[in-house]
Amino acid sequence: MLRSFIRPRPKRLLSWEIKILLLFFGLILALLLMTYGYLRIRMYLYASDAQEAITRVTQLDSARTAMQHQVDFIKKEALQAKDIYTNNELLGQSIKNLFDIVPDKITLNKAFLDKNSLTLYGKTPSKETYQFMLLAPLRSIFDRSYTTYYQLPNGWFNFESTNYIDTVKEVTP
Repeated sequence: MLRSFIRPRPKRLLSWEIKILLLFFGLILALLLMTYGYLRIRMYLYASDAQEAITRVTQLDSARTAMQHQVDFIKKEALQAKDIYTNNELLGQSIKNLFDIVPDKITLNKAFLDKNSLTLYGKTPSKETYQFMLLAPLRSIFDRSYTTYYQLPNGWFNFESTNYIDTVKEVTP
């Protein structure tokens, strides 16, 4: 005798609802693992890129430092060149001025121009011509002037004139 109105069905361990539920859990777990793997790969790539960027920044910084040293060296060289050019211009102007103050009656044989001194060798018709026409302008320029004369057989004089500028030392309070 049967007591049931329906026919008994066999019981399964996994029903279709549980299979669908496990399938969705599996898909979600697979998506989570794939996302985790993708993020780990991206983190590794970002870390690698960051290390390359740090290396590049270090290289660029050392290159910038080297360039700065070169720029400083070039600036120093430019200042030295400008100083030499200025000194040459001043020397040229000083020589031009020297020849401008030498009168026609006096002949120069040699001239030595130093930073603080000037030595002239030449001929003059008389000591007075030298003193009034050349020594007076030289004394206005230089602090000390010394002249030595040597008489020639024709009555003219050879002279050696040494003129000095005393360097002024700055006094600091």
